[in-house]
Amino acid sequence: MQKELKGAGVKIAILDSGIKSDHPSFVTKPYKGVFLEYNENTGEVEICKDCTDKIGHGTAVYGIINRIVPGAKITVFKIFTDELELDSDTFTLFLEHVSKYDNFDIINLSLGTTLCENVAELNRLCEEISDRGTMIVSAFDNGGAVSFPAALESVIGVDSSLDFKTIRAYQYVENGIVDIVGKGTFQRVAWNDPDYIISQGNSFTCAYITALIAEAIYSGVKGSVQIKQWLKKNATVINSDEAPKNDRTKYEDLKIEKAVLFPFNKEIHALVRYHNMLDFAIEGVYDVTKSSRVGAHVSKFLHKEKTDKEFVIQDIKNLDLSSFDTMILGHTDELQTLIGEPNFTQNLIQHLVDNGKKIYAFDEHPNISNNIFYNRVDRSDVPLNQFGKLYQNTKPVLGVVGTSSRQGKFTLQLYLRQKFLEDGYGVGGLGTEPSSMLFGMEGTFPCGYNTSVHIYNEDIILYLNKLMWDISQKDNDIVIVGSQASVLTYATSNINTYPLVHQQYLQATAPDAIIICVNPFDEISFVVDCIKATEALSKGKVIAGVCFPMKLKEHWSGSFGSKEPITKEEASLFKQKYEKDLGIPFYTLGVNEQMESLYQDCISFFCE
Repeated sequence: MQKELKGAGVKIAILDSGIKSDHPSFVTKPYKGVFLEYNENTGEVEICKDCTDKIGHGTAVYGIINRIVPGAKITVFKIFTDELELDSDTFTLFLEHVSKYDNFDIINLSLGTTLCENVAELNRLCEEISDRGTMIVSAFDNGGAVSFPAALESVIGVDSSLDFKTIRAYQYVENGIVDIVGKGTFQRVAWNDPDYIISQGNSFTCAYITALIAEAIYSGVKGSVQIKQWLKKNATVINSDEAPKNDRTKYEDLKIEKAVLFPFNKEIHALVRYHNMLDFAIEGVYDVTKSSRVGAHVSKFLHKEKTDKEFVIQDIKNLDLSSFDTMILGHTDELQTLIGEPNFTQNLIQHLVDNGKKIYAFDEHPNISNNIFYNRVDRSDVPLNQFGKLYQNTKPVLGVVGTSSRQGKFTLQLYLRQKFLEDGYGVGGLGTEPSSMLFGMEGTFPCGYNTSVHIYNEDIILYLNKLMWDISQKDNDIVIVGSQASVLTYATSNINTYPLVHQQYLQATAPDAIIICVNPFDEISFVVDCIKATEALSKGKVIAGVCFPMKLKEHWSGSFGSKEPITKEEASLFKQKYEKDLGIPFYTLGVNEQMESLYQDCISFFCE
């Protein structure tokens, strides 16, 4: 009686480049070979006869699995012809067809895409396949990027490492997008021409893991939960790292309806200027009497700009608790110094909490109440066990950068956001001001004044990359990002002048089109350097510049940093000079017709 071959009865599907069915190394021939083609005219998947591998990749994958579980009933689906490239929509159609072709135990995908434009649809399909009892095993991108479907929760995502040199040595990973890290060394694999080559890659590691899972199923292990337990039990290394606990109040939990603002400093101005973009009502604006702002209209401090809802700034001592449910509490460290009360903010917060009020705070105020939200980025927010893999965003990104602080970059960001929204576009947003989420932006990276960012270096890239990916997966047509301060430093005298975090922000958000904000007093050579640095860091294109309409105030004894508005004539001269020297259009912030032209430049860039 013939001995049963290992893997007998286990049904495996391989989606790849086909197979060289008469390869001398195969212990058994494939059960079946199927060539799938997409008919563009009908939009249907068609089955063709010729499953011959013209590349060699599918032959290698089949050879690995066949060697370990020669009794497995393997069906090879040819989905690549001359090169290993396929758009994500067509791949999804092929995978759906395969899932209905037979009741497979395992689908091996030694492939993946980094630019996946239909993640939600692919995820839904993979979950349906998994729910029907089929394990999907997929390789991660060899270049180190996050790829799909390997990164999906319902898929066993396989990576490789040179640390593992045998087929049964692997790391089992919990709490991350990667599930298995296996053999990554060079090896001899079957090929189409020549018959063998020496190669390495996640594709082959994926095939090994598929074969091991087939062994488990053959031995009686059934169901995805039990198979994962089996993989963990037999792992060489188990990675059970967990992210630090994060029990901070989430913004969506505040549910703001009526708010008051305090104090009326620079960071609060945008809330009044663009109050029509908020999804709650502003019921009052407050400050302390020593600020010299109480009793004045808010427009006095908005460069004389009138708003369609004028507020008179009130004394915080006369706070009407019945008029609001939430206080937007701005930065107060300088205020406390001004009034000489170091515990003022703490006492105010306690008074609000005792009266059942909620607080959206620009500064960190931990361990006081669940009714307080504040922006903070720390290790608990960094994706865990990602092994350096980065998401590749497919949505267009528009960025706003500058040559210094206090240039109206956030104002410009809000203006552009409002224009896109008014024209019916879906707009995602990532801001660096603590008020960003109040305007509907999905994320905040508060790296400006009183920064509450507590991560560094590669963690910044990982965090922002994941945040940008999450934003891109919403129903957005464009994502707008804005930075703080300058891209470069004027001086090299102190490490604190180096905008390292802002440079990392620019690299991680990677805007395609960038608007650079400048000052009338900037040296052209410095602006040129900032443009070059911006384009080098982001890999994007600076398409326009915006001049902040304030110049240094000259006095008979010199300039001491105070500013005054530029005249229309000066603005026109600056515009002409910048456009001539830099070769890109320049506009003046706040001039309506020029801002409209800037917006049209953005539309034109992304429509090319």
